[in-house]
Amino acid sequence: MMNELEKVCNFEWRKFNFSILPETVRKPTVFAWKIVIIARNGPYNEEILNEYPTMIYADAGVRFYYDGFNNYFDRIEDGTISGLQMPSDSGHSIDFATHPDFYKYIPHYWEEMSEKSLKEMHEANFMIIHRNEYTRKLLKWAILCAYTLECIDPPGSTIVCEHPYVGIAKCHRQDQSIINILTNNLEKEILLEGNERKFYSHYDDQNPRIYPNGFFNIMRRLPLRRDFNFEKAVKCN
Repeated sequence: MMNELEKVCNFEWRKFNFSILPETVRKPTVFAWKIVIIARNGPYNEEILNEYPTMIYADAGVRFYYDGFNNYFDRIEDGTISGLQMPSDSGHSIDFATHPDFYKYIPHYWEEMSEKSLKEMHEANFMIIHRNEYTRKLLKWAILCAYTLECIDPPGSTIVCEHPYVGIAKCHRQDQSIINILTNNLEKEILLEGNERKFYSHYDDQNPRIYPNGFFNIMRRLPLRRDFNFEKAVKCN
């Protein structure tokens, strides 16, 4: 497999050092590693966002069909949207997929202050993350939660979310719950500042995520295409 990966154009792979995680959260299904990869990585625990001003996190099932990123980059740059964007919806609310004990560590202020409860949860399988003060705050609290087993993976929680997607705390989505709630809290703080600048939260119809224009798709549980020419697909033009 490594021989194939090394043929990918402009590809660099890094081995994640699980030993930088507290032993209690090293289990892959806890997903603490995912937050740490975004915030801290490398042999000296350097932050990726110190190396690059903007990064894109994508799970293996994310497929990009064309370059649709500029609409996000431009609006992040001018401050009209936050520095962390999750373009894909989950199809269920945050409360549906968050264990109640999680709120002992990170309360969800938007739910407390909004007339509209049960805010939609966005998927953390595809994220656009830009280095700024907003993401510094978000990742600081995300790391603190990821390092605490009772926060990221409360006792009695289950990652399996079964249909129908209705009710409260039917499952718990670890990293996705953390990032969604911190995103909502920080975006609400910006909106409550009361300044005159335009700002569009993840729920605003002026946010580019509302109109993704088909530049990506999330592929799940599909069989491997045996006839796919991998070397041709990844070759530099």
